Parts: sequence; C-alpha cells; structure tokens
Amino acid sequence: MFEDDFDDEFEGFNPFRAQKELMTLPKLTETQCFLCDQCGSGEPVKPLHYKNVYSRMINMQTGEGAEQFVMIYVSPCCKADLSIWDEDIEDYVSISPEHYSKDGNND
Repeated sequence: MFEDDFDDEFEGFNPFRAQKELMTLPKLTETQCFLCDQCGSGEPVKPLHYKNVYSRMINMQTGEGAEQFVMIYVSPCCKADLSIWDEDIEDYVSISPEHYSKDGNND
C-alpha cells in the first residue's frame, strides 16, 4: 500500500515526534489529501508507515539491545502528524478518533 523502504536518519527516534499515534488511515474522497502538520508546505504527502521508537535499551555487558516502538502513520518529510485537506470546502477535515491509538495518550 505505502512504501516502507526509506532512509531513516533518526534511526527510529523522531525529534519532531508526531503528537498523535495515527494507527490506521482514514479513507479519503477524491477532493481530499494528506498534508504535513510540521512544515506546512501545503503539498500533498503520501503517509509513511513509521517505526516510532520510544525506548531503546542496551545491555552494556553483552551488547544486546531491545527497543519498544509503535508503527504509526506520519508525514514522510518531517515524520510529524498528518492532517486532511478538503479542496471542496477549502478547509481541514478532522480525523476520526477511531484511527488513533486507544491508550489515552492522544486526546
């Protein structure tokens, strides 16, 4: 569906950090597109399925590591939150809460 092969200069740690964990993508109409909330370029973007690492631990004795992460959809340019723009009404359309993480951190 979406391209997951990309260069991740942050190695999973996102300095811009999307504020909301968008777990699934809503269906868009013909006049709607996704935009990046961070850079505000106004150019339509193709959502990126991103491994957002929120914890990384390394055992200093063995060198073994472990990560805790969540796969979320973000903008490919800034790895930030996505918004939906509708050309018909020339305004943003809210994304339904059902598409976000259910853990309560994304109100």
